[in-house]
Amino acid sequence: MENKDIELIQQMENKYDTFMPVLTNLIDSVE
Repeated sequence: MENKDIELIQQMENKYDTFMPVLTNLIDSVE
């Protein structure tokens, strides 16, 4: 794996980490 690939994966994980709680809150508020 190249460094670029690792950076990209880390960026995706960061976005996922910030998005996931929001998504969970949305689901909770709908129920």
